[in-house]
Amino acid sequence: MRRKMTKPRATRVPLLREAVRPPADDVAVLLIDEDQLFAELFATRLRRAGLSVFTAPGAVQAVALLEGQNRIGIVIGPRVVLLEAIHRTAPDVRTILMADHVDGALVLEATGHRVLSKDMSKEFLIEVIRGEVRRHGRA
Repeated sequence: MRRKMTKPRATRVPLLREAVRPPADDVAVLLIDEDQLFAELFATRLRRAGLSVFTAPGAVQAVALLEGQNRIGIVIGPRVVLLEAIHRTAPDVRTILMADHVDGALVLEATGHRVLSKDMSKEFLIEVIRGEVRRHGRA
């Protein structure tokens, strides 16, 4: 007896979406990174954690955003020179150096900036950034 071959029936799987919480504070975060894929993915995670986030691929775009957005209180960038230039432009902004790899020399060079590594767990990075937003809001 021959069996009739049928295609398995496609079942609908509901999409699971993470709830996006509204921004916790009026303080926004500016994430500067040349790696646009990383910047957008990490910005999405920060938004899901309740933070308001802008992204910029470089210094020119970052300065334009800083001049146009007075809500930006935290700037995260990949280079000390960039963060120092940002700090001269906007001295009230808190700066975080987030590099691919962090070593002792980089930590010494980054005096005055919080230093994080992209290799750290994303949950830890988000908690540190949320803490900086809370501290900025109280300043």
